[in-house]
Amino acid sequence: LRDEKKFARKVQKTREEQKLRAKKKLLDATKKHRKGNKAPLEEILKNPKFEKKGGFQKKKMNRTARNTKYGFGGRKKGSKRNDKQSFNLM
Repeated sequence: LRDEKKFARKVQKTREEQKLRAKKKLLDATKKHRKGNKAPLEEILKNPKFEKKGGFQKKKMNRTARNTKYGFGGRKKGSKRNDKQSFNLM
């Protein structure tokens, strides 16, 4: 009985993961279709090239624009303490 419960949980978990993967794939395809990919949705979903690739991701435009305008943030801790440079300036 206990083994059956464990097996049932495992089956249920894998089924839920499959559903989530399928849903995510469909949502990504609709997003691409809306953004201007003129291929029909069915073609996009059947295309094996559509599968996600890992690796380097480009930074968002908004983030890069803010970084150029304001900088990266700089050092946080100890910024109000005296150091050699600020001491010599006085």
